[in-house]
Amino acid sequence: MEHNFYAQKLRLSKSVKGSARFLIIFLFSLIGFFGNLERTYAQKVSSGALCSGTLGNPVLTIDFGYGTASSNYGPALNAGITNYNYWFPSVLPNPGGSDDLHDNKYAILPRLNWNVSHPTSKDGSGKFTAPGAWHIYQHDHSYWLNGKSDGYMYVVNAAFEPGIFYQQRIDALCPGTTYEFSAFITNLINGSSCGGDAAIKPNVRFQIESVSGTVLGYYETGDLAQKNCTSAASYGLPSANPVECTAEKNLWQQVGFLFTIPSGNSSIIIKMINNNPGGCGNDLAIDDINFRMCGPTISMQPTTDKQICIGDNFTFSAVLGSGYSSPDFLWQKSVDNGATWIDLPVQTTTDLVFTNAQLNSSGLYRVLVGGGGGAVNNTNCRVASDPVRLTVMPLPVVSVSGGGVYCSGDVITMSASPSNSRTYQWLKNGVAISGATSATYTFTATGPTQTGSYTVRAGNDYNCFQNATNSVAITVNAAPTPAITGSPYFCNAASTTLSTGTFASYKWYNTSSPGTTLSTTQSLTVTNAGTYAVQVFNGQCYGTQTIVVSNGTIPTVSISLASTCNGATLTSSGTNISGRQWYKDGVAIPAASGGTGTSLNVTLPGDYKIEVTSTTGCIASATRTVTTANFATAPSPVLTPNPNKTGLCTGDAFPILSVADASGASYTAGSGITYTFEWYYNGTKMTDATKAGRASDVTKNPNNGSLSITQIIPKVAGIFMVKVTKGGTGTCNGAYNGSITITVTNPPSVSITGTTSYCTGGSTTLTANPAGKVYEWKNSAGTVLGTSQTLTVSGAADTYSVKVTDQGCSATSSQAVTVNPINKPTISGAGTLTFCQNAAGNASIVLTASSSVSGTTFQWYKDGSIISGATNSTYTATASGSYTVVPTNKPCSLSSDPTVVTINVLPTVTLNAPGPYTFCQGGSQVISVPDQSASGVTYQWYNAGTLIAGATSNSYTATTSGQYTVTASYPAAAGGCSATSATVNVTVNPLPTATITPSGPTTFCNGGSVTLTAPVQSNVKYEWFQGATAVGTNSNTYVATTAGSYTVK
Repeated sequence: MEHNFYAQKLRLSKSVKGSARFLIIFLFSLIGFFGNLERTYAQKVSSGALCSGTLGNPVLTIDFGYGTASSNYGPALNAGITNYNYWFPSVLPNPGGSDDLHDNKYAILPRLNWNVSHPTSKDGSGKFTAPGAWHIYQHDHSYWLNGKSDGYMYVVNAAFEPGIFYQQRIDALCPGTTYEFSAFITNLINGSSCGGDAAIKPNVRFQIESVSGTVLGYYETGDLAQKNCTSAASYGLPSANPVECTAEKNLWQQVGFLFTIPSGNSSIIIKMINNNPGGCGNDLAIDDINFRMCGPTISMQPTTDKQICIGDNFTFSAVLGSGYSSPDFLWQKSVDNGATWIDLPVQTTTDLVFTNAQLNSSGLYRVLVGGGGGAVNNTNCRVASDPVRLTVMPLPVVSVSGGGVYCSGDVITMSASPSNSRTYQWLKNGVAISGATSATYTFTATGPTQTGSYTVRAGNDYNCFQNATNSVAITVNAAPTPAITGSPYFCNAASTTLSTGTFASYKWYNTSSPGTTLSTTQSLTVTNAGTYAVQVFNGQCYGTQTIVVSNGTIPTVSISLASTCNGATLTSSGTNISGRQWYKDGVAIPAASGGTGTSLNVTLPGDYKIEVTSTTGCIASATRTVTTANFATAPSPVLTPNPNKTGLCTGDAFPILSVADASGASYTAGSGITYTFEWYYNGTKMTDATKAGRASDVTKNPNNGSLSITQIIPKVAGIFMVKVTKGGTGTCNGAYNGSITITVTNPPSVSITGTTSYCTGGSTTLTANPAGKVYEWKNSAGTVLGTSQTLTVSGAADTYSVKVTDQGCSATSSQAVTVNPINKPTISGAGTLTFCQNAAGNASIVLTASSSVSGTTFQWYKDGSIISGATNSTYTATASGSYTVVPTNKPCSLSSDPTVVTINVLPTVTLNAPGPYTFCQGGSQVISVPDQSASGVTYQWYNAGTLIAGATSNSYTATTSGQYTVTASYPAAAGGCSATSATVNVTVNPLPTATITPSGPTTFCNGGSVTLTAPVQSNVKYEWFQGATAVGTNSNTYVATTAGSYTVK
């Protein structure tokens, strides 16, 4: 009713004039506004922000279609989309009036001007003279997006009451995903109508509902302002075809809001609702309605097109802005410039990786992003990055020719084919050759280092590079370099012979006649001066060497000798000499030893030769034999001890020291030669005075008062030196020294360490001290037993001695070694060592240790482990095991041999149910013990001690009274132990007698009876039955009055 009233009042206001009309409109607008509050305030109002991230493909886009250049209007919308009435310009120019586009009507128009709707005044020539109420539109809004003409827009003159401009259902959405609901709207009113700014302005409510009609969210645009084109001049009037006073594109504005689909709503209804009353104003056009996903910003790296080469590795990466906590990705490829896209399902991460890219990798690529959980696979729930093109360029294809075997000096050329690549780089063994960047590569062979595998790497105009499809092998062999030996001069002969090394072939020639071969052998004899060459071949390459041969100058040479002290000097002289070389016994003497000088000092006898060379290479030589007779002799004193011993032991007598020359001859003065002697002790000269002060130093013989003697007798150890001075007319005059060292050593302090006793059959090792000396071991019989520092002895007791020698001085020590007897005890048992447990499960045996050595104490062991506290000569064993005993207080004690005690366990005869049991005759009772038959146990049951034949299992079923037992036995191999169970008492009671005796005939007339009687028995209860029905109890008789079958129990 409220809605109808609001509409009636508004319609009424259309007939009111002037300001009163606007007042009524305002008042009733308020009524409608407050009336709507009740319906809308409960809904959450969204802000009108549009998507600042990335927009997905439109889930819904409405551009109202396209006509042709001659179209004046488009078709009506489908039923249910709007509740406005369809209008179209049936006559153009529109004459206006009631058939114009008025309130509560809409039109689908390709353009809008004063000829189409809301005409204005014209002059007689058909020109408009005043602005119309609406702006002029030559195009719909889609034109400003895509430049395509003849598109339609939705033009509506709002009703007085709120109405639905547009509504539509949308399916297959993703809950939790944010979408943008927007449209482009223009306020048709210009500033010249409806009082300018006082005109009613469009206010559109964008509303989203569930399919059940629940409002999920909405946004109200508020009043959409108008462009104030107010004057005729602003439209260029009068004019038959006026143009808009402002840029037509700027009349449109995009409005809408962002909305996140709630959980449980994959389908919604979108609505655009008139939110202001009709009247003068509230006229608008709508175009390009869009409902599309709004996601985070998404881009690709790189952001610009990329060109790579075949075989390259490359990665596209997705760069995602904030907004998704767990996004999912889907990469796509297009090979038709974006017309269609192909999913790449294997690529679902932020990176799209190309490994070894090929030509078919080229294309446009983009990445799709969804909010997670597979949303990216729904076209309504994902956004896409801008595409980036990847172009994979081909590689150049090139091959190499050339190669072969070459010699040093050859020119080698290799070529790349085809030769039209942009760049080249030649490589040897995979390494770039500096400067080799042409289609051909030429070089001169210099040697084997140039041998290798050669190829080329070519680059094309796409900056793609590839090695040649092949490589060529280059082998460079070194040319031989023959050396020519032989004299290049004619010296003492009319010819000279030239030779070279060993090669495969030879060619000798005179360079003045290279075409004439003089020899094809390894040598050539030359008789004429000239320049000669030899060309050799080593099987691979040729090589040449030359030599100049000319006449030579012959040198002369001789040798003179002069004696020197302990040697001689050889001096050469001659003519035409330019070089010298001395030899001793045929061996050249190095220049550093004077081997190339004019003179040579020699100290050894031998055959000496000098070979001299002239400037022309001619050679002459001279020889000289040198003996010791050519040498002058120096004194060279030697001290000799008598006796001949310089290392003395404490207590030894000192030797006499005598001086003589190196040959052993005494020094004899005469013929102008003199000798004097000076003696030194530890570097200090000895005189009679020092001798007098140290009378123990020496004994001189003879004593000439100045110690100028040839013998002395030391008294202490030390270094004794004699200086012999030769003088007079001979050679080698001067002082010469000879020395000798006398030492006195104390004998070593000897001791023997090691164990001095051992057990019978054992041994011990004795060690002599100190170490590092000379040793000799003996037994008491004087037999030498060893010469090392240690001696290992065994057998009978004995006394051993060792002599230790240090620096020729010896000392001896001895040690007695004793032998102890073996102490090995024995074990005996008080009874058999293998036995059974008693009935209580216990068992023991006393073990006794005995020893041949009195006073022995013991320690007992079981299975190799010590038994704590078991230290007596006896031990009571209560468990099976291997027992040993060891003496603890005697040397040479051994463990006894093991004694094995075996205590066999009893079989288990614990009754599973011990009774006693009482039952009636005909009953039975199973009696049993645990089943051990798997361990070989056998069973025998008894009743009151009497064997029950055949009762040989672990259980027995008793049917008669008695006292039952079972005996279980292990087999002999398992010890043979037996055990008997406790007695089970069984009582079997007899059954009562159940017979019926009738008191008379059992057939009688109605009203008759018969007495049925059972025998009287003590402690028996009775129960009578007719058929299955109980009819009497507690009596041995029953009176039957009806026919039937009777039993007694």
